Order: sequence, then structure tokens, then C-alpha cells
Amino acid sequence: MIVKTLGTAFFLGCAIAATLPAGPGIAEPWIPPDNRLEFTITRDGSKIGSQVVTLARDGERLVVDTKIRIAVRIAFVVVHRFERDSRSIWQEGHVHGYEANVNNNGKNSRITVTPREEGLAIAGKGPPRIVPHTLLVSEFWNVDVLSQDSVINTTTGTVDRITVGPPEKISLEMGNRSIPAIRYRVTGKATRDVWYDERGGLLRIARTARDGSKIVTQRRL
Repeated sequence: MIVKTLGTAFFLGCAIAATLPAGPGIAEPWIPPDNRLEFTITRDGSKIGSQVVTLARDGERLVVDTKIRIAVRIAFVVVHRFERDSRSIWQEGHVHGYEANVNNNGKNSRITVTPREEGLAIAGKGPPRIVPHTLLVSEFWNVDVLSQDSVINTTTGTVDRITVGPPEKISLEMGNRSIPAIRYRVTGKATRDVWYDERGGLLRIARTARDGSKIVTQRRL
């Protein structure tokens, strides 16, 4: 059983918990019936890639594989390519391992997070370091990431501080459907809006890129 930690976003949500969908601090992250989440990634409304998240039980552990493929084209020429294949292991609300292979426009890198007695050992961008066991990797399929004030960046392995705004109950338009949802604004090195359904399932992530374009990762329903 995965036991969730309590954090800032949980306490912000308590005051209106009776009227909002499930949020940070729920007993266990929501897992889709087919153990798979598929997302379409767009840039200013045009498709540029996909993200697939596969979740599998391994005893008391939850093993999560993520595959991201992005190719930005201008006049049929790929001007930017990003690929990430990663695996995270979760148990009792904590990260018990993470590894990722990243291709960022031809620059290849590898990130690992390994549990040690003294904390989580991170190898990635910058020198190796040890961080507290309580830090989570920034995988937003898990709503409890919003209970953190610092997260491990899934692409670089750096530790990024984040601030999570109060939850907002909205009706999210997805295709021809209107879905009850809860939205959080997450600020830090980047600012993004994140939407979850009433079960705590990730629906959408939206952010503005450095060039001013809007990047949206939206779940296929």
C-alpha cells in the first residue's frame, strides 16, 4: 500500500475539500484500469509529440515507465527533438529508484536516483549528491508531487524548488467533453498549470516555452 506524505498543497485544499476532487494527500495515486496513460503533446495547437506512461505493480512497489517523443518541425524540417525513456519505482509514498536516458536535440545524458541509507543518491547534471529520502521526482501523473516544495527534475536530476497555488475547481473542455477538474498553478524555474480529474488522474499540463509558444500535454480519453 502506498502511503502519502502531507504537504503544503494538501493543507491548502483542506478548507474546500468537501467540494473539490481528490488532490494531494490521497491514500494512493489513481491508476487507470488498463495501467496506461497516453498523452498528446502540442505546440500552439499543432501536434509535436506524445507521452506514454505505463504503471505496473511489483509486490508492494509501483513501477512506472515513461516514454516521451517530441519533434518540432518548421517547413517539414525537424528543428528540435527531445526523447526521454525513464523508469521510476515507488513504495510507501517514496521514490525507491529512478533512471532516465535523455536525448535533448542530439545531446545524450543519463540520470539515476538510487536510495542509500543516508538519502537518495543522484547522478546527473552536475556533481553526484545526496538528498533527503522524502524528495519526489517531478512525475505529475502522481498528484502527491504537489505536496512538495522541492522536486527532483526528471530530465536533469537537479533539485528544483516549486510553489503550488491553491486548488481551483473548474470544468475542463477536452474535445467535445466537459470534465469536472481541479487546477493547480506550479511555479519555480518554469510555470505550469496542471489539471486533475476527480479521481486524481492527470488530465493536462500547460506551460509557455522560452520562445513564447504554448506547450500542452493532454491525456487521450
